Amino acid sequence: FRDRYVLPVPTHPADVYPKGTKNLVFLHGLSGTGKSIILAQAAAYFKQKKWIVVSSCGYDVSHDIKGLVQPAVFEGRTGIFEQHLKSREYLQYLAVNFGEQLKQITLVGEYEHFNWERSDDPSLNAPEESDIQGSVDEFLPFPRHNVLPRPKKGTTLFDLVNVGAWRCDLAGPIFSYMVDELRKQSQIPVLFAFDDVNQLDQDSEMWDLRDPFKRLSTRVLSIGDCFARVITEPPVRGATLIASNAKLNAVRMQEYMERAATHRRIYNYTSDEIQGALEHYSTSKFLLTPLDLEILRRCELLTGGVPKDVYRFCVPH
Repeated sequence: FRDRYVLPVPTHPADVYPKGTKNLVFLHGLSGTGKSIILAQAAAYFKQKKWIVVSSCGYDVSHDIKGLVQPAVFEGRTGIFEQHLKSREYLQYLAVNFGEQLKQITLVGEYEHFNWERSDDPSLNAPEESDIQGSVDEFLPFPRHNVLPRPKKGTTLFDLVNVGAWRCDLAGPIFSYMVDELRKQSQIPVLFAFDDVNQLDQDSEMWDLRDPFKRLSTRVLSIGDCFARVITEPPVRGATLIASNAKLNAVRMQEYMERAATHRRIYNYTSDEIQGALEHYSTSKFLLTPLDLEILRRCELLTGGVPKDVYRFCVPH
């Protein structure tokens, strides 16, 4: 019932955009108009097509409740604050769900500046199964041994991602290295999807340890920094898809619109679309009230056509 926002899918034979094409898609509009659903549907579609999908949300990045945010120590990452625990979660998810694709990508970068297998600090290494007394949750978060193999030095992107899934002390920089490897490779198509991109230009909930009265910008958090890079430098093979609400400042809005090959403003439902949505909810038994003209007009009046509010209107009470 809503086909105004069909997004172009790469049709190049190798799914590679021709040189000079900007493979960035930008969705914007008021809150509740359905941008997040479009991103989620795109992510699900491309995952089904065997793309690697790396997705996140600006709010989740800036409100990292995991809390382990530390200044970066590796060369080339000055001014970045590593989100180790959140990065480790992402890396484990990617290794488990896209392991076969990651194993097809040969590493380009040099990663000789850290020990792949074990940390010099024993407390940061995953315990052996035989050493675990009681719940494994008492330890720092690690993958289950039957989920991912123990890390070892290798030549594929899976090997690098797997190290980050096991090593909380390396997860932040390894997530960044992974993003750069995915951007530059051409073996496997990749989609970077980032919702609430407006959060990149707002302060996070993390305090700057150097100034107790200052919060860190979301752009200097390691995951925020990675998604900012894939906006300015999208992947060679694949695309970057971003979405923002009306809180995005005018300068950044103009920048993204100029960068993007495709940008769409997502509007509220028209009267016909409200009717289509209600018919869908009624047919699927989500709307339990019999659908008639009175219900349609009441929905239009109370929701103003905001898709999220139309959904809430139909929620059984």
